[in-house]
Amino acid sequence: MAETEYGVELPNGDVHWGTALGRPITTPEARKTFLEIVQNTAREIGYPEDEFVGRYKWRTRDIEVSLKPWQLTDPSALPIEEPEAEPNV
Repeated sequence: MAETEYGVELPNGDVHWGTALGRPITTPEARKTFLEIVQNTAREIGYPEDEFVGRYKWRTRDIEVSLKPWQLTDPSALPIEEPEAEPNV
């Protein structure tokens, strides 16, 4: 089963998934609010709104979701433990 995740590409090329600039972007309503914030920012700083907003891009990626149950002790779900270094004698 695949799930689509939304992200936003910032003007500097960084892509943020789930949140951007401290705001959630996971739902259509949250993305609308993010757009409104970017539009308001453009107006507040006197930047042409279309040009300012055009510097941001929505991105999507498909995440493959596996619903396989695992035991809590399954080593594949835990961090890899590094062996302790032997002391130099």
